[in-house]
Amino acid sequence: MTGAAQDLLLVAYGRKLPPGHLHGQASDRYVAT
Repeated sequence: MTGAAQDLLLVAYGRKLPPGHLHGQASDRYVAT
């Protein structure tokens, strides 16, 4: 999974992100719908 450092930190602390912020295989797990 790749993305901006701030987005990866948010994911590390359990936050969900808007679509398009992360890329890679597991990115769908961390997207808020």
